[in-house]
Amino acid sequence: MMSDKDCKDLEKTLSNIKRGPNDLEEIIQRLEFRNEKLHDFNKKITDDLIKVRKEKQALEKKVMDMLNQFRNKGEL
Repeated sequence: MMSDKDCKDLEKTLSNIKRGPNDLEEIIQRLEFRNEKLHDFNKKITDDLIKVRKEKQALEKKVMDMLNQFRNKGEL
């Protein structure tokens, strides 16, 4: 439980804290920076994923071609 003195001290402390539009602008800039970096990272990961999927498809095709070749020769 807070006494009247504690409430007044808290009010005085809160009024001494300098807050204003600059704080919001700083927060907005920080969030925009984070957002940009996250979008860049997301694009990089997406590009890597597409590359890996293409490589996987190429390897699957190569394996299937080799398997068919062995079947056609009667070695399997």
